[in-house]
Amino acid sequence: MQSPRQSLAPHETEIVTAYNQDPRGLTVDVVYSTPGAGQAVFMANDYPQFDTDGTRTTDPDHYFISSYIDGYYPNLSVGYHLSAV
Repeated sequence: MQSPRQSLAPHETEIVTAYNQDPRGLTVDVVYSTPGAGQAVFMANDYPQFDTDGTRTTDPDHYFISSYIDGYYPNLSVGYHLSAV
């Protein structure tokens, strides 16, 4: 896995790549702090089904994360958008 940057400025994007040869799958989560004391947690799972369950923000009064799956095993591709409420 290539580690993500420590921080992202508004409107910046990040591509995180992870590899796994285990046929049972892989889970990746990346956590960023948000202004204040909140966190944005981005998760992707490719076993036993493909989903982004676990993606969340700890400050739902101020931030919302939408996600979409754009590719599947063996090349799972997921996009996220963090927006202010």
